[in-house]
Amino acid sequence: GLCLRPASQGETIMRNKYVSAIAAVLIGATVGAWSADYTVVNVNNSGAGSLRQALTDANANAGFDRVLFNIPGSGLQVIRVTAALPIVTDPVEIDGYSQPGSRPNELADADNAVRLVELLGTGNAVDGLTLSAGNSIVYGLALRGFGLGVRVQSSSNHLTGNFIGSNDRNFTSGNLIGVQIVSHCCNTIGGVEPRHRNVMAGNGGSSIRITPATVSVVTSNNSVLGNFL
Repeated sequence: GLCLRPASQGETIMRNKYVSAIAAVLIGATVGAWSADYTVVNVNNSGAGSLRQALTDANANAGFDRVLFNIPGSGLQVIRVTAALPIVTDPVEIDGYSQPGSRPNELADADNAVRLVELLGTGNAVDGLTLSAGNSIVYGLALRGFGLGVRVQSSSNHLTGNFIGSNDRNFTSGNLIGVQIVSHCCNTIGGVEPRHRNVMAGNGGSSIRITPATVSVVTSNNSVLGNFL
């Protein structure tokens, strides 16, 4: 089932100059003691400096790592994903707002976030991000063109400040499903402050789907807060 409740203090993710320290507290890491940072410096589908390589390296390095972005050039940086990305198997913070020029939403009743990193699938043929480790954080990304934008198959993850679906007013090239949580608990989609808000639009099936893997496995205590759907 789906349990909607106010976020506890531990579930509140704040985006400011201390965001990474706060994120570490949220998943129980020691503040300032991340295992490693991996920086994406190009929009290539693979190879050195790519998102795929950063995720691979973060999986291989035990502990809470960060994936940051510093892709040269102004404006939107589009990473075209032509094959499934590595499943996240070790806790990670993926920070789209680390791309220079990005900023989170500041408006109570609208969205003025600037998201400059977009993951673009190939006609819904592959899925976007899959979180299998638990205790991971994804924010500040745009994801569209996937069969499933984000698949959550672990507990205590946070998805905040993302745009999941189409990236224009015509609602084209969205995902078949925006976010799916399967048979796990205590995940948070969105949050109580404007900067936590996800915007989900133009997804063909549903923006958020929360399901058990089987009828005997319960999916519970997941929070959906403050999003634009």
